[in-house]
Order: sequence, then structure tokens, then C-alpha cells
Amino acid sequence: MLAGWPAFLAHLATALRPLMEDPATHAAYARVNAAIDARIPALFAELPALPSAPPADDVPGVRAALDAYRRTSPEMVVVGRVIERALPALTGA
Repeated sequence: MLAGWPAFLAHLATALRPLMEDPATHAAYARVNAAIDARIPALFAELPALPSAPPADDVPGVRAALDAYRRTSPEMVVVGRVIERALPALTGA
């Protein structure tokens, strides 16, 4: 989504690298996951059950995809907010 601003992306690649290794950032990821986990029981209670499970041969791949999503989603939320806060405030909007 930010590809239209290559100079900004180059800046982010440099500016975000130390942040990505910061223990505080990893703690923020954990808080995002904990907030999601806390909401899951109520959400699942509202959803219909799936009609069937995937074929057994697909289960490892599905689990791997879900594990990746669980890792990358909090990263996207936290890093997205960092990027947002780094932008100048909009005036007249």
C-alpha cells in the first residue's frame, strides 16, 4: 500500500529496524494477541460452526498459515500505529 512512496519506504526500512528488535515492541505484539485471545470465546459463541474440517492432509498447512497470521497480524497493528504516529498531523481535514 505504501509502494507509491519509495523514499518513505526506504526511510521506514531504516527507522523501523531497531524498533523491530526492541523488547517493548515484542511486548506490544503479545498484548495485541492477548486482547484478541480474550475476545475469541465470545466471538466464537456468535459464529456458526463450520460444516466440515479440511482434509487431514491439509491440516498441517492450514495450521502453519494460521501460526504465521497470528505472528504477522500483531506486527502489522503495532508497526502500522508507529508509522501513523510518525506522520505529521493533518491540518484542515
